[in-house]
Amino acid sequence: ENMKLDGVNITFFGDNAAMVAALEAGEVDYIFRPSYDDVKRLQNNPEFKTIVPQTNQMAFILMMSPKEGITQNPLIRQAINLAINRNNIATVVTGGFNNPISTPALPGSLAYSKANEVPYEGDLVKAKELIAKSGVDAEQVIKITYPSNDAQFELICELIADNMKTVGLNPILDPIENSVYAQKRVNGEFQLLPSLIAGLNVHPAGLKDSFVFDP
Repeated sequence: ENMKLDGVNITFFGDNAAMVAALEAGEVDYIFRPSYDDVKRLQNNPEFKTIVPQTNQMAFILMMSPKEGITQNPLIRQAINLAINRNNIATVVTGGFNNPISTPALPGSLAYSKANEVPYEGDLVKAKELIAKSGVDAEQVIKITYPSNDAQFELICELIADNMKTVGLNPILDPIENSVYAQKRVNGEFQLLPSLIAGLNVHPAGLKDSFVFDP
């Protein structure tokens, strides 16, 4: 209650490795959202205290734009939604710290609806049926764009690409510089793009069939 601070110095790091190295070197006292591998490692180090909240009302999402290419077709977007194994993402990417979710908004949000949920493990049969029903050439390239300096997004995109290939789609990974990624995220110049949302009432308005897969 009587703690007083002379000030708070905030440092922005270009990548996770540099941020964690600064913590371990004593250059900073606190870091936010390190990689899940680092969380596990630091949990076993008595020199550090890790705090893993039950929820921080944040979620990974995959934004799917209806503006260009094969993803203009809503059946293709729905097929991608059904192709993804969210259980696998939660296990591989977050080390089991997080639970899967499969709606375009977080539970508790005004935008949340249980009716929009799909199976966490996906539904490959239905995904293939939707692709066939769409009538489009499934061999068309689908770009998955992500920031090249974010290892978590890279792994997420690799898993999503593997899932999409399983149902006959043709994704390619499109790593780009972070500032370009941020610009594309805002102006919608992408086909598929992973991102984060925060807050109960926030969801990617204007991007149809976007979905949350891992809070």
